[in-house]
Amino acid sequence: MISIIFNSYNLNEQHEQITIQMVKSAQRNTENKIEIIALDKKNSPLLQQRSAIKSQQFLQQLKNLGIKILENIDNDKGYSYAMNRGVEVSEGDYLAFVDNDIIFGHWWDRNIIKRLDEDLVAASPNSNTIANYDYPYGFFVPQNSWNDNDLKAFEEYSQNLLNIEDSDLGFAGEAIVMRRNIWEQVKWNEQISYGGNDWCLCLEIIKNALPAPRILYGSNIYHLGHN
Repeated sequence: MISIIFNSYNLNEQHEQITIQMVKSAQRNTENKIEIIALDKKNSPLLQQRSAIKSQQFLQQLKNLGIKILENIDNDKGYSYAMNRGVEVSEGDYLAFVDNDIIFGHWWDRNIIKRLDEDLVAASPNSNTIANYDYPYGFFVPQNSWNDNDLKAFEEYSQNLLNIEDSDLGFAGEAIVMRRNIWEQVKWNEQISYGGNDWCLCLEIIKNALPAPRILYGSNIYHLGHN
């Protein structure tokens, strides 16, 4: 099973809509069994503009989708602290640390899990932050205007890429997947509160004399935040 772990940013209705799209795309486009864990910050200054009632309504929407909510995480302790707490309540043999503003391509996990079982310890799917997608519409869809047709088009587009076996050294910060036993060796560095957390995680992998993460071009996501 894959545990998909993400920070829940419910700053406004647009952020909530994007998060719901991410969750639904994960549920629809993941080949392996998954659990999804949302990390809810209790004292984020960014969330003070949202009422407690609206925040709870959004969290209830996630729960209705079968999402496990880890509430009241101390925002002052940073991103790495939250991710480690998410792993502690997870049950998957594989851990996917993702941003809330991505769309999962069709069977995005197939090649990643295959390579993690064969020779890698961590990997990222290809993303529009890395490659210039020849998107079916010929342009990037604005962040706030993805609809069911856009989602379907990207799913079909990514399905055509599944047989690509090429990969490169590197990672996409919006989605890093690793085996649980590797996380137990490296973990997220909680001394790094914000900025560079993903780089530090990958450096820990290399410091432990483990194979460096790779980007797999047969696995694809779309990062809405980088349009």
